[in-house]
Order: sequence, then structure tokens, then C-alpha cells
Amino acid sequence: MLCEMCGKEVPRLVKCDIEGTMLNCCQDCAKFGNRITPSHSGDSPGYQAAQPKGHVEKALERRKQRQTPRDIYEKMGPRELVDDYGERVRKARVSRGMTPEDLGRAINERKSIINQVESYTMHPDEKLVKKLERELNISLMEEGDYSAPKSSGNASKGMTLGDLIKYEDSKKG
Repeated sequence: MLCEMCGKEVPRLVKCDIEGTMLNCCQDCAKFGNRITPSHSGDSPGYQAAQPKGHVEKALERRKQRQTPRDIYEKMGPRELVDDYGERVRKARVSRGMTPEDLGRAINERKSIINQVESYTMHPDEKLVKKLERELNISLMEEGDYSAPKSSGNASKGMTLGDLIKYEDSKKG
């Protein structure tokens, strides 16, 4: 008998459902689909699958997981970078008697990165903030407060950019 999938001559074939097609396969090719056993219940004519598709189900589950939309802000939390981060880094560095080169070496960053952070020309990413906080024993993150301010009668419209600017200005002084 010949395997309908690979063409190998074998003494015994197994009926399989491979990608929706019923084939008589050898034992080696049977692993690519579901083995079919004769149906003894009168509800479905023909054959039924004896075992689930393990690798296909897992692949479909991984695909579904990849395609599920994720909220990128979920991990961030309510913390944000303080406004005077450059000054805090510079003061902490100077109080420890370190040069920008020393600090850069300690946290495995270039001197120019430290200078850019201190001069506010670079907004440090979360990874760099954590390194600076750990090395200098300072806090560069604070709790953000972006609850909607009380607006004048337009509560159903939500916060506008103008509302946010007014709110930030009122916080400063």
C-alpha cells in the first residue's frame, strides 16, 4: 500500500484528516494531521477525529495572542518625569564629587548623554532614568495628576488642550 502523502510503500495505512483532506497515510505522515476513527454513533456519517491538533491549536493561540491589541500605556502607570530633572541630576552628581565622565562610566553611558540630560536637550528614557536614580540616589519621577479639572458647564465634552494648559499653569503658581 502506498501513502497518499509521501508515496512510501508501507504494510499498513492510517486514515487521517490533514488540512481538511482525508488521506490514507503512513505512520510518519499521520503526525501532520488528525487520525480518523470510524464513527460508531449514528449522528455523523463517515469519520471523526480521534485526537486534537496540538501544534496547530498552539500556533493559532499564539497568533491570536499576537493580534490582540495591547494598551501601551498600561505599563507606564501614573508616574512622569519631574520638570527639573536636569538640575536634580547635576546637583546630585556635583554633591558626590563626580564629573559627567565619572557618572557616565558608573552607569555605562557616554559623557555627552549626561551633559544633554543636565542641559535639558535630551529627555531621558525610562531605562536611563532608573540608572540615574539608582546611582545618584535621587528621584526623577513623580506621580502625575491628570484628573479632569472642574470646567465651566461643559462636563460632557471632557478636557480640552486649553483646559490642560490652564490646569498646568494653576499648578505652577
